[in-house]
Amino acid sequence: MRPSSDPAAHCRRISRCTLSCYCNKNGEKFDGRLSTKPATSLPKIDKWCDSYVDTDATTTVNSVLPFRSTSVMSLLKCFGYKQTSQQEELNSLDLTSTDLNEVPLSVLYHERTLEYLSLASNHIQDLPLPLFHCQNLNTLVLSDNELTYLPSAIGLLVNLHELDVSKNYIKDIDNAIKGCRRLTSLNLSSNPLAHLIDGITQLISLEELYLNSIKIEFLPANIGRLTKLRVLEVRDNYLNTLPKTIGRLTALRRLDIGENHFTLLPDEVRHLVHLRELWCDLNEIEEVPSWVGTFSELLYFDISENLVETVPPALFHCTKLNFANFNYCHLRALPITLKNLWSLVTLKVEYNSLEYLHESIGGLVHLEELFLTNNKLKQLPVSIGLLRKLIILHLDENLLYELPAEIGSCVNLKVLTLRSNELCYVPDEIGHLLKLSVLSLTDNALRYLPLSVLKLQNLTALWLSHNQGKPLIPLQHTFDEERGKRILTCYLLPQLKRPPSNPVPSSSYTDYQPVERKSFIKFDVEPELLPGVKLTRIPTPHPKKLKKLATMTRNAENRNAENSPSQEYAINAFQNFSNCSNMKLTSNEYQSSSDSGFSMQKLKLDDEIT
Repeated sequence: MRPSSDPAAHCRRISRCTLSCYCNKNGEKFDGRLSTKPATSLPKIDKWCDSYVDTDATTTVNSVLPFRSTSVMSLLKCFGYKQTSQQEELNSLDLTSTDLNEVPLSVLYHERTLEYLSLASNHIQDLPLPLFHCQNLNTLVLSDNELTYLPSAIGLLVNLHELDVSKNYIKDIDNAIKGCRRLTSLNLSSNPLAHLIDGITQLISLEELYLNSIKIEFLPANIGRLTKLRVLEVRDNYLNTLPKTIGRLTALRRLDIGENHFTLLPDEVRHLVHLRELWCDLNEIEEVPSWVGTFSELLYFDISENLVETVPPALFHCTKLNFANFNYCHLRALPITLKNLWSLVTLKVEYNSLEYLHESIGGLVHLEELFLTNNKLKQLPVSIGLLRKLIILHLDENLLYELPAEIGSCVNLKVLTLRSNELCYVPDEIGHLLKLSVLSLTDNALRYLPLSVLKLQNLTALWLSHNQGKPLIPLQHTFDEERGKRILTCYLLPQLKRPPSNPVPSSSYTDYQPVERKSFIKFDVEPELLPGVKLTRIPTPHPKKLKKLATMTRNAENRNAENSPSQEYAINAFQNFSNCSNMKLTSNEYQSSSDSGFSMQKLKLDDEIT
């Protein structure tokens, strides 16, 4: 059967399933009238239809039959695919992580109503052309697949608002993407693009553009066209400058240039006065410009892991700032104007060189998280007690030798970590922190704990040692005669400072002597030693010698002890034997020990054997 000279008539014949016998380019035959299989059982039908040819002609069906929605649906009906009212109304389809190798044909059946489609986290390598006839599609998520390109048909999705093709293997974006004129969010992150096409800068409706980890060295000069852009992320690339036109993006709310090669904050950023988030971490920036203080709407600022040594006081004029991160910089102090950040909720200044905290820190009345790990702080200001909303306080790896009593005023504190400091005691006011759940005091110089620790009913972890097996250990009451008050102790107290983790081989290390440890633990039953006898702990002998000594002891017990030598001689004989001296004891010498002295030595030997 030859195709009709009238293309419309030819389309009607196909839709009514009046085809006799067609085959594709591979010679595979198909008889539409005899097929009773549902459409879902015919894989790659869309590709097969693309190559549909008449056996008696060289004209392809595509030349006379564009795959409009009505034509595709009519063709699917030929295969016995029946549509229900519920399927007709389907407008959202989520096929995330369903181990798909291709777009299922059932998706195409809903092309007239489908508005949201997620095919994320699958193994899809190609996108069928009929997919791009879903004219009502609003959101298309194709992230974490195996796509190597986007077909030019992407421009047919004129109603598309969100497109996510991140985490694929796409090397190039077709310029036809500029046809998606209503696109407001485009995510191209984690693709080996290496460069951006001008078509992206023609998407003037874009509000969110994600270009993270695409290995670009520069941004298009005409990126300033995207005047509606509110979010721009270019993290983890090879950028060291920004185009001057970026200053036109006055609607920008979030700018992420982290993990690049910037040595200074680009001056063009100063024009983005409505910024709320500025992420500059993991660069080589040496100075924070003072004009950052003009960002009156700034909420999040991250300059961590840079070469910054000082923070300009003007920065703390951003009174709406909620989050500030200065970790892994080279700061030695924070300016007095810190108190102006009365809206600050989280402050991170870990792994710096802070030697002191100014009293102005008490002005951060809304602060909930304060991270000061690995600095050179020796004490805390008493104004720390004004932080009534503080929940988390990290002070590990500093030089603190005491805590101010005002710490007890931080009544909302839940996590307090003081690992690796020089603390000798904890103030009694620690008992006022009734909400405290985690208290870490590992690697300090504590001799005891205050009795007020028993008031911490919500405590779930009390860390006193690196070798502590459980988060909570039993504490015992005792009376400290030196201080004249009752205290708490346990088998981990007093604490002993550990030697250096990487000591240099020297005489100073070999001569290291641990701090004398006074134990407060006493046993209920203490064996009374013989008068004038002082037993010392000696290394355990070889097992064979222990067995020999035990045998000799049992034999001596079975003999009558008569005409025994002095008790002192017998005890010295046992001590000399334990020191591995080659001494041969006769049976008379064993008989010479008195009953009491001999029983005492036997008890010690039995304990060592067991």
